[in-house]
Amino acid sequence: MELGIIFGLASMLSWGFADFLNKVILQKITLKQMLYIGIPMNLLFLILMWPIFVKDMPGIFDIGFALLTAVIMSTAWTCFMIAMSKEKLSLVTAVGSAYPMITIALGVFILGEKILPKEYLGILLVIIGLIFACISFKDKLKITSGLKFAIAAFLIWGVGFFLLKISVDKVGWYLATFASFFIQFIFLWVFWVRKEKISEAKKSLGLTIIWSILGVSGFLAYSIGTTLERVSIVTPISAMFPAVAIAFGFVFLKERLEQTQWLGIAMVIIGGVVLSI
Repeated sequence: MELGIIFGLASMLSWGFADFLNKVILQKITLKQMLYIGIPMNLLFLILMWPIFVKDMPGIFDIGFALLTAVIMSTAWTCFMIAMSKEKLSLVTAVGSAYPMITIALGVFILGEKILPKEYLGILLVIIGLIFACISFKDKLKITSGLKFAIAAFLIWGVGFFLLKISVDKVGWYLATFASFFIQFIFLWVFWVRKEKISEAKKSLGLTIIWSILGVSGFLAYSIGTTLERVSIVTPISAMFPAVAIAFGFVFLKERLEQTQWLGIAMVIIGGVVLSI
């Protein structure tokens, strides 16, 4: 097996298990309490890696664009975290992973990119899958507040990943991601969660640190994988992370959904992989 594929698999497992731990932690403490520790840890891990990945600083305009992109990405991540605190892991992680559909659409309308036949198929699968995954047919076709935040996350992430493609070309993967975690720290930790009681957050200190390590490790594995193997190979492998999170949720959290919702989740994941290839 090629080394790049191994790193892609490592990214998939890291992100998938991180989403599972995310839900486990939120069953023990509140979202604010989790972020009280999680956000500084994420930034700390990336700061420690700065000397490895940063050799030359880009220009001020490129940094500004990266920060603007980071604001959008952080907004999507916040919506995703709120959704995770309100709704089942299986639904949130599947809906949140549907962002490639929006990214591709923006590429077509703004950059004039052409949609391949397989991408039409992927978009169709994602749209139909989202309908089946988000709606409970046993509950008068009601969409919960948690799913509304998950839908907002995938829509905003779609825009964010479109801009991220440009940002990465300007400042590189590391600095683009560092900007996102930096913005998270400023806007979420400084202005929202820093007044939380450390005694409450410490209840899940160990799990939160592991969650932070997994999230950053997934990014690093993906970045390294793309330097060793084609992006078209590494991306679809890493994009399967919802399947890992859903499997853990089914086995350990005993999550049960309607058959139509499971079908929708499967269609979203398959459609996302098709769009990523």
